[in-house]
Amino acid sequence: MRESYKESIFQAREMERMKREEDQRFIDHNSKSLDLIFYNAQRGMSRNAMRKIWSDRLINLVLGYEEKK
Repeated sequence: MRESYKESIFQAREMERMKREEDQRFIDHNSKSLDLIFYNAQRGMSRNAMRKIWSDRLINLVLGYEEKK
């Protein structure tokens, strides 16, 4: 029983580490797009206009999640 508990903790930590690495690769791969989203947001480009160019995931990384009304 104790070994299975240790194994489940190890697996959870490993999954968390892999998730962080995946997120970092995503950010590294899309860094130019993230810079452009930030630049265009400062210039007043709307979120809807950005959605025509970039994915919601990228936009949410830069601008945060939009509140639903």
